[in-house]
Amino acid sequence: SDMSRNQPAGAGGSNVRFLGVARLQDRVGIAWYTAVVSRELPSELLESKFKRLMSSDKLSEYDRLTVADREVGSIHFVADQVCLYLTICSPQYPQRAAFQLLAEFRDVFSEQFGADVRHVKEGELVKPSRTLLSQVCARYEQVANVDEIEHVKLQVDEVKGVMERNVQQALSNQENLDTLIDKTDVMRNEASNFQKTSVEVKNKYWWQNTTYTVLIGVGLVVLIVVIVLAVILS
Repeated sequence: SDMSRNQPAGAGGSNVRFLGVARLQDRVGIAWYTAVVSRELPSELLESKFKRLMSSDKLSEYDRLTVADREVGSIHFVADQVCLYLTICSPQYPQRAAFQLLAEFRDVFSEQFGADVRHVKEGELVKPSRTLLSQVCARYEQVANVDEIEHVKLQVDEVKGVMERNVQQALSNQENLDTLIDKTDVMRNEASNFQKTSVEVKNKYWWQNTTYTVLIGVGLVVLIVVIVLAVILS
């Protein structure tokens, strides 16, 4: 298609996928830019959605609308008396940020090309406006860079992540402490058992020694008595 021939090669990000401008009087696309080109999202598919919307009755019913599309994501557009400004974004991209993008895009595009939009042919402003459209897509690719609420949310998520890691670390330290306490208890019990066993062994050998001493003493007494009796009897 004419749109595809004017589209530069290469791929951008995945949040802001397409940006286009159409003249409402004859519903002709005068400028567009495909920010992401992939097997799943070929430029022809994105451009076909742009063309299809230009022929839709919704353009006369709404001057601002978001349409969910299963193939390409979320389609957002705003319209003034002269032009339609459209962007295609990922389904997760905030609607608030998409309309902020379109408002800024409309202002800068009108400032640079406002004098030409009423008389140019289809696609005539694609090349002259390519740098502008690519810059807008790049600027809004990371929504936290342009959306203060999203930026605050990102900061909150970062703090939340740090807190979760700290909690996990604290729990890990608690587990290590519990393990150390358990090991200490085991060692204490083993020491106590060893001491008890040592006392029992000591007592056992004391009784054995005492028994041997008594038996030796009794034997000596008996031997002396036998010797004395033998002497007397002789």
